[in-house]
Amino acid sequence: MTETAAIPTPFNMRATHVPDVPETLRRVAESLRKAHPSPALRELREAAWTVFESMGVPQNGHEDFSFVSSADLKGVLNRLPDGKLLAPEISSATTIGVRDEVDSGWMELLKAESDAPAALAAALAPAPREIALADKDQVRVVLAGSLARADHALRLDVPAHAKASVSFVLENPEAQAFVNAVVYLRLGAGATLDVSVSEAAQGFQLLKIGADLRRDAQLNLLTVSTGSRLARVSIDAALREPGASLDARGAAVAAGANRSHRHLRIRHAAPDCVSKQLFKTVVPGPGRSSMDGTVFVDPGAQRTDARQLLQHLLLSKEGRADAKPRLLIHADDVKCSHGATVGKTDPAQKFYLLSRGLDARTADRLLTQAFLNEALEIFPDEATADARARLMDAIGVEAK
Repeated sequence: MTETAAIPTPFNMRATHVPDVPETLRRVAESLRKAHPSPALRELREAAWTVFESMGVPQNGHEDFSFVSSADLKGVLNRLPDGKLLAPEISSATTIGVRDEVDSGWMELLKAESDAPAALAAALAPAPREIALADKDQVRVVLAGSLARADHALRLDVPAHAKASVSFVLENPEAQAFVNAVVYLRLGAGATLDVSVSEAAQGFQLLKIGADLRRDAQLNLLTVSTGSRLARVSIDAALREPGASLDARGAAVAAGANRSHRHLRIRHAAPDCVSKQLFKTVVPGPGRSSMDGTVFVDPGAQRTDARQLLQHLLLSKEGRADAKPRLLIHADDVKCSHGATVGKTDPAQKFYLLSRGLDARTADRLLTQAFLNEALEIFPDEATADARARLMDAIGVEAK
């Protein structure tokens, strides 16, 4: 596997701190390493733990977690496994290759990992799984949480010129359950991969998606969420060879007092690549949402076309929304744009619907549905029907 370089993160101007590494968690990680008979897996877990140990549990002032409750993060990341090591549930209509073996590719990915929860997931996961997709494969992966904690580590490889799709479903069986997962995607030259992510409706959930795109590869990615006590998705994609293309979108409703956080890092490492980010969140009540997105354009990545738009719709005075779009450009022949909006329903549009005989509640629902639709249009209507219904149900409970 070719090299995977870490995407740089913005300089943290806040005070440097000593990494917070719980001693009880250290002992558990060490016992897991010693208990497994595979030398390769022991080496992987040790490498993952070393990366986590260098960062520790994110604390107040960490740039990548600036909108996330540090108390909630510490509370769930410090949890100890209960011995019930849950594995991802993988299903497909076709025969797919699933391996538990650990190779050098895993080590390269982990050594470049910059997300502390992701490194911890790899250190504590029962066994990293690798899925080798083939042309026309359609795969569903369930990542389930537990009351103690459940950690998952997956790698999906799409060979050159193949076209496949995968849906990830995060599930928490109870309100205090916790799932922590890291998923690495590798797309070969000319490959196309459609990815959908459906987050759990309750509990605590942390998901890191890392993507590596080669020449002319295309990744289409949609995340759907109604928030939860803690819901954070981190997307870290690198367009490494000319012609690579990424379309990343998100549709979310921070229902009730739920939280929904998006952390986006897109790196243009080669010329003639295209990326589009469109993330939309509705906050109908006292919930909270954040979107933190950065596009890096490396030196030499000429003719980059990068677009980023982060939008919030607030339907209540009690809600809160934060957006932080950024461009870091080190090439001069590029087309890059970024923006963020936080606002309410357009009164002119609402007045038009009311003048046509609709009641206020129906007008609000239609305008809110239209707001989210642009993100959902990445895939055909039949593929997103359940997501639309779920989002609108969440809005209907709170919308005023």
